[in-house]
Amino acid sequence: LYLVMETGKAGEIYNLASGKETSVNEIAEIISELTGVKIIHVPDNMGRFDIPRNYFSIKRAKALDYRPKIPLKKGIEMTLETERGKA
Repeated sequence: LYLVMETGKAGEIYNLASGKETSVNEIAEIISELTGVKIIHVPDNMGRFDIPRNYFSIKRAKALDYRPKIPLKKGIEMTLETERGKA
């Protein structure tokens, strides 16, 4: 984040992400595994504007020498630990 603030171009968008496509179902499965809470998937017909998978290009961030350091599962685990600490 500091790298983007210091050397990035004003007005540009820099995605700080894994650069890998991830579905909402994959994220839900990780959260279920980490919390021990069973998630029940209720299928729904996708609308014209629904997005089944997410992918954020990290091309601009990589040009500033950004490399993802924390895998998705670990990042979710860290977020859950932080939120649990607030309770």
